[in-house]
Amino acid sequence: LFTVRTRRRAAVQRALGAAGIVTSVHYPSILPAQPALRGARGWWPHAAAAAREVLSLPLFPNMPLASVCKVTEVLASER
Repeated sequence: LFTVRTRRRAAVQRALGAAGIVTSVHYPSILPAQPALRGARGWWPHAAAAAREVLSLPLFPNMPLASVCKVTEVLASER
């Protein structure tokens, strides 16, 4: 698992998915939006931006070099 941050998360995720690359959004909302903390006071602009922009990419031991290249090629094409 390797996490990146992009303001174009939806477009990047679609492009990676079209190439057969599975991605995930592990934290789609900030902690104060979770039921246990709902109503917490404060302002978390950096956390809110990260919740909109963070995307998890595949990365694991023994990941084939061809797979690594495929992920990087799709990411480079989405710049």
